[in-house]
Amino acid sequence: MKKKYIFLLLVLILIGYLVKQNIDKQGKEESKEMIKIKIEINGQMFLATLDDTPTSQALLEKLPMVLTMKELNGNEKFYNLEYSLPVTSQSVNQINKGDLMLFHDNCLVLFYQDFLSKYQYTRIGQIDDAGNINQIVGAGDLVVSFMKYRNGEENGNN
Repeated sequence: MKKKYIFLLLVLILIGYLVKQNIDKQGKEESKEMIKIKIEINGQMFLATLDDTPTSQALLEKLPMVLTMKELNGNEKFYNLEYSLPVTSQSVNQINKGDLMLFHDNCLVLFYQDFLSKYQYTRIGQIDDAGNINQIVGAGDLVVSFMKYRNGEENGNN
């Protein structure tokens, strides 16, 4: 009988330890600061959240930048950077409007339509509210400004 109590006590201690580890892990993940940037397209300001990756960090170090992005396929604007960024290409399958990705190691792509893709990209981030971006970008080439965002700026309009 005493062995059962000792075993039960050990199981409860182990469960308590595992629960605490899980809570600590969740707290660390939630405390990671989200990386934000501003993207200006045709006078309209968007906030975007960057993934916490070496690619996003390397791009962030290059900001601010103003790029003339070219139209492609009626669903994306792209710009061939003069430098390479770190890559972790993967098949993404589903592209969503507002996705910001890297094709190969130097082609920055901003998607403005949802669609399926067989190509491999390195994810950089996502425009937070890409609602009507497909109407704002227009049909041709486009000047897009990418800027760092500082916490406390209202709606990204500073």
